[in-house]
Amino acid sequence: MSAEEMSPDESPAQGLRELKKQMTRDAIASAAFKLTLEKGLDHVTVEEISRVAIVSPRTFSNYFSSKEEAVVSAGAQAPEQFVPAFREAAEELPPWRRSARCSPTTS
Repeated sequence: MSAEEMSPDESPAQGLRELKKQMTRDAIASAAFKLTLEKGLDHVTVEEISRVAIVSPRTFSNYFSSKEEAVVSAGAQAPEQFVPAFREAAEELPPWRRSARCSPTTS
């Protein structure tokens, strides 16, 4: 079988270790995204994200430097789901919270 005919799972360059790392990274990002939609980023902790992703907080920090980075990573993986999901979540907020959440912060 040639390299062109192989599926990504059969790629010789991607060993089991790399596959497991990617799966862990995806699980953390997905958990961060899900919890952020449910509770809002300010009300989510790294410990909660870790618990949902079934990893330790230390493992979380091996993959992401912050919860914000994990959420953005989820959006980069599935942008077609990211924007509509946040738009839908924002519509559920009262108007005064919606504008505050969507406005850029000033320093």
